[in-house]
Amino acid sequence: MDFSDHPLLRAGLAALAWAFVTHFQPEQLARLLRDLPDEHPLTRQILIYIVRVHTMTEDEFKQGVAMAKPHLVEALTMSLAQEWMDRGEAKGLQKGIQQGIQQGEAQTLLRQIERKFGPQARMHCQQRVLQADEAQLLQWIDNILTAERLEDLFQDDSSLQ
Repeated sequence: MDFSDHPLLRAGLAALAWAFVTHFQPEQLARLLRDLPDEHPLTRQILIYIVRVHTMTEDEFKQGVAMAKPHLVEALTMSLAQEWMDRGEAKGLQKGIQQGIQQGEAQTLLRQIERKFGPQARMHCQQRVLQADEAQLLQWIDNILTAERLEDLFQDDSSLQ
């Protein structure tokens, strides 16, 4: 992809051209880095953009940098370390939120089971409910509305049969 005779402009336009690609390959990064001057302020900004927008891992980043500018692998990796830490924190936070939602759904279902079928029913199926995945919990939450017996609640659960 040749966008211009000016290397910096070409690198910036190449970064934008890959904005809608979900996975940025190390070879593409190397091509882009060859056009970026080592100490130019835009170099770091373009690299931050790539790391934020694309699903490039730290190892893939290092590989791409090593192809184009091996002398900068450590410096560029260290300057972008915070981006990877932020990405990991965001993923961890999202996972924690999802787990919290699922635990809340499980506790609500257990409360409904106890209210509808009694405390013994809750104790009988507590472990199954707490170990269920989100899709199964949602199915059971729907099922409790029409279930006349505890067995009806788990009618789509093959582990009961």
